[in-house]
Amino acid sequence: MKKPSHKVLDLPVPRNLANVAFILVEPQTPGNVGSAARAIKTMGFTELIVVGGCKFKDNRQALAFAHGADDVLQGARVVNSLDEAFEGIHRLIGTTHRSRDAGVPQVQPIREIVPHIVEVSQKFRVGVVFGREDKGLLDNELGRCHLCTTVPAVHRVPSLNLAQAVQVVAYEIFLGSFGKIAGPKLDLAPDLEVERAIRHFVAAMMQVGFRPHRDEPESFARPLRRVFSRAVLENRDVRVLHRVAHQVAKFAAGKVKRVEPPSLPASR
Repeated sequence: MKKPSHKVLDLPVPRNLANVAFILVEPQTPGNVGSAARAIKTMGFTELIVVGGCKFKDNRQALAFAHGADDVLQGARVVNSLDEAFEGIHRLIGTTHRSRDAGVPQVQPIREIVPHIVEVSQKFRVGVVFGREDKGLLDNELGRCHLCTTVPAVHRVPSLNLAQAVQVVAYEIFLGSFGKIAGPKLDLAPDLEVERAIRHFVAAMMQVGFRPHRDEPESFARPLRRVFSRAVLENRDVRVLHRVAHQVAKFAAGKVKRVEPPSLPASR
């Protein structure tokens, strides 16, 4: 016989939550990883990815803080780089509690971003990325994300710690997932495929003499990511970008001749 729940409100787990992964970048204390595991399991999530940071598996503090979520904690995938963490994920949501420079997507409150997360996760994989306890995500790490979000808080009050932020974001996505039934009819491109296309395009542009700021390819890749993050790119869009980059590279190598483009009809 199934043991009755003692919770006042025991809700079913929306199916789309299986497509949402929580990614912790270089967490510093095992207890925070354990608390994060408990936070996401409480809201129906099961996938935790940890990029570097402290050793937490079989750690006594982590296990104590994960109380009831040992399976999520011990099953967490540990990787060495963002590329490994982002493998197979289509949409990335970065988190921050402070204002950032122009090189990252505009920061929006979590409640405004949840509808997008819920819609995309009906069919595609979404990763929510959290930074280090002391300094959060670096600007270049946030720049890899398609959207950036924050948990609004009272001015001059200390920011939420890592596990608290994970709990609030998990709760908002969980709550926002009820009543959503239809997913987008899109062939969404995985993040790493978009990233490869951007790098291909940057390399091709440099072959024809384009010089980014201080000759650093990343200074050109960063605004491109920002532009593309405003759109939902499908696989066919990525293929077009690769084709353009391929043609540019061929032109740089002298394999194609310059031609005058046909004039486009005037817009009405």
